[in-house]
Amino acid sequence: MENFIRFCLLGVLLFLLPCIGATESWLYESGGSSTFAAVLCHGKGGDPESHVVDPLRPELNEQLGFHTVSLRMPGGVKTVWDYDQDFLAASQEINRAVLFLQEKDVRRIVLIAHSLGSRMATTYLASSPSPLVQSFIGVGIGHVE
Repeated sequence: MENFIRFCLLGVLLFLLPCIGATESWLYESGGSSTFAAVLCHGKGGDPESHVVDPLRPELNEQLGFHTVSLRMPGGVKTVWDYDQDFLAASQEINRAVLFLQEKDVRRIVLIAHSLGSRMATTYLASSPSPLVQSFIGVGIGHVE
């Protein structure tokens, strides 16, 4: 019985291990006392570890000392007509990340987004964003279905 309990606990630990360092469904890397941060938004069909945003996280953190938050953007495989609610949800998610970083005493945020994540980020930027968001980099922003 004792071995069974150990096995179950190990299974729970392995299941939760990918979530360590994450807030909600984000991947967060602390920049320590840095006042700079980057919020990363993946494209359609991606995730916080997608091929465009994931290589940036460690570089921004290790090389520049930034806090980094890689978001799980809403969406999935849909038609272009089904994304309206996702754009609103994306704006709310970006805003939650900004508030989270503000609690870490971050004072300047760059919003970096790819593909559909870029389009969703522009929705946030067009709807009275936080003054902490001072830069935007959109990669492949022209995504249209």
